[in-house]
Amino acid sequence: MLGHTFLLSLVAASLMPSGGLAQYDLPRKEPRCDDSVWPGIGEYLREQFTDDHGGCTQLAAQAVRLPFHDCFPDGGCDGSILLTDECTSRAENQQMVPLCRMLYGIHHDSHIGAADLINFAASIANKACPYGPFIPFYVGRRDRQYAAPLNQLPSATTSAKDMLNIFARKGFSPEDLVALTDEMDSPKYYTEVLLGSAPAILPSDKHLALDPATTNIWQLYARSQYAWDQAYINGMLKLILKGNKVHEMLDCSHLVHETFEYDDQYSGPNSYHNPQAWEKCEEAAVVAVAGLLYGRQ
Repeated sequence: MLGHTFLLSLVAASLMPSGGLAQYDLPRKEPRCDDSVWPGIGEYLREQFTDDHGGCTQLAAQAVRLPFHDCFPDGGCDGSILLTDECTSRAENQQMVPLCRMLYGIHHDSHIGAADLINFAASIANKACPYGPFIPFYVGRRDRQYAAPLNQLPSATTSAKDMLNIFARKGFSPEDLVALTDEMDSPKYYTEVLLGSAPAILPSDKHLALDPATTNIWQLYARSQYAWDQAYINGMLKLILKGNKVHEMLDCSHLVHETFEYDDQYSGPNSYHNPQAWEKCEEAAVVAVAGLLYGRQ
């Protein structure tokens, strides 16, 4: 049983790094799609990320968000949020501690890269959530045991102008910024923010919804699942490849496909069973990766 496979992960999770660790780059492993390890992890994560009603769990929401916290600061996607005390010691990461502990345990037991694991979990979580788009999965990131610089993530009260400037300095467009605000993969959130009916609305999201520089983008995503899908895929690809050279990485997206393709639960209009949905998502991913590869963003 998969739960048995990762039983030791629960023990390893209690040994997450604390302060005072030596800081260094870990050796970069030759990228490969290890079919003896990743499929089992994918199935385990899918079980953790889906609830009994076909929705996604809080762990899934955390997994969608975690690449932003690992990849957005200077240093890019380097796994430092698992390999240092970033997750457990910083206030902005406190909601993700349960996921960090789980992933650290898997990393410890399987010896796969922490940064690659974070982004694999995000790809699985995106697809586990209803209407979540397919996010390609690449391996070959270099892990670093350096804590990311402090104060590089925007706060929940950051103004739209400041958010646009912060994201622009990191290479993200206004379309990327607005698309990445929704961590539960449901464009209805954009409508709910405009109507004030969302269960919880961050002030920063309200700023983006109403600011003249971003309100048209916000309203577009409220109207169009397809427009949001394309923008979200593009923004996520920029994020999950940040700090790494895409032409040195290996595309292991089949591992995401195989985690879901035989499960009848995922048979909706945006699922892997729908050829048009596959084609749209994969086409958007190819275009986005080409831009990253040849634009060197």
